Amino acid sequence: MYMVTCQKCGVSSEYAEGFIKRGALGAEMFCPPCWQSKQRRNFILAWTAYFAGGLLGLLLYVDDPDLWFASVLMLLWLLQVFLAITIIPHELGHALIARWLGWRVFRIVIGMGKTCARCRFAGFDFDWRPVLLGGMTLIAPRNLAWFRMKLFASVLAGLLVNVALGAAMLLFYPWQEIGAFDLDYLPSVPKLFLFANTLVVLLNLWPRTWKQFGIEVPSDGKQLLKAFFVKKTFAEEKHAAYFVMEGYEALYRHNSDEARLWVERGLERYPEDFNLLNAQGAVAIQRQDFTLARQSFLQLLARENLKPIQRYVVANNLAYVDALTGSAEWFDEANRLSLEAYSGLPWAPFAIGTRGTVLVEHGELNEGIALLERAFKETEDVLAKAENACFLAVAECRRGDSTRAKHYLALAEKLNPASFLLPRAQSAVHSLPAVQD
Repeated sequence: MYMVTCQKCGVSSEYAEGFIKRGALGAEMFCPPCWQSKQRRNFILAWTAYFAGGLLGLLLYVDDPDLWFASVLMLLWLLQVFLAITIIPHELGHALIARWLGWRVFRIVIGMGKTCARCRFAGFDFDWRPVLLGGMTLIAPRNLAWFRMKLFASVLAGLLVNVALGAAMLLFYPWQEIGAFDLDYLPSVPKLFLFANTLVVLLNLWPRTWKQFGIEVPSDGKQLLKAFFVKKTFAEEKHAAYFVMEGYEALYRHNSDEARLWVERGLERYPEDFNLLNAQGAVAIQRQDFTLARQSFLQLLARENLKPIQRYVVANNLAYVDALTGSAEWFDEANRLSLEAYSGLPWAPFAIGTRGTVLVEHGELNEGIALLERAFKETEDVLAKAENACFLAVAECRRGDSTRAKHYLALAEKLNPASFLLPRAQSAVHSLPAVQD
């Protein structure tokens, strides 16, 4: 078994596709959290340098307006600002046309890394990430009518927005005074904004594919080249994803009945779709229908053509169901599958949390609590965070620490008052013996 090791934190896994390869011939390997940390640090250093350079340029310009170096420093800083700003209209272009064509726009993600803020703007939900490099618009077709055309138009729209923004800068060109066109006559700031948008268009048109955590992410250019040639199965996968995402949206609104209906509607059309069956199990967990959840995950786990990432996810989910039931009959299965998922994805909060849950449910409190605390800290999923807190409350009760148990119970109640695990945590905390002062 060949193991890959993150050169920063030392975590190892046989799932090489989950690592990010950088350096000469991919010699440097980073696990996803370490890569995000490295990107965030590099981004902060770069922006600090650009800001300091811009400020220095401004001070030099005030002292001597004729000093060319001062203008260069200020323009370099301004270019970075413009490149960051162009992300928003680019993604809005994708979203507006997709919605106009009848597709569902679930979210617009600006930047990379963990979500640091959420808001609603122009009728869309935005996720803001700390590293302002690129963005992503999560869309899905409500039906398959004119799929290829709509895909092409939605992708192209983002690029056309940047073309329009760049072209708008020509309004600042002194057409009446200059006979022959020359960009040197365009004022510096509009010219820089034109250049920034041109650069964004060229970079997005480059037909390439990024591989992030084992998932291929094609550029706009590659999607445009392939849009009219995608197979029917590709369109059906995207349509199935629509039902999956609607189901999860309903779950985050604490409406498990609606989530179940969305998933059932999807399964009527695509009964073998991996993501729909996995979502069926996830929704069943929230509804405490552990029998259906087990059936869904066992059906998927029996498939011979599962990708490694899919197997880890299903193994993790089945182990979690086994732990929730508390049945001794499935202890060996829960222990084996949670260890498999955690060994394959040792950086994934869901795998860390499930492994911690299994250990807590079978009496290994110290190790289980440490993993659950780590999962609670690292996950962005509010539902998962609340469930981690519930199990931490239960575990601390078993360890006899009433203060920490009540602390985690309060966090769980705040994070998700509708969590299906709250009654279990509340019962454990309320059954603690009273302490006399």
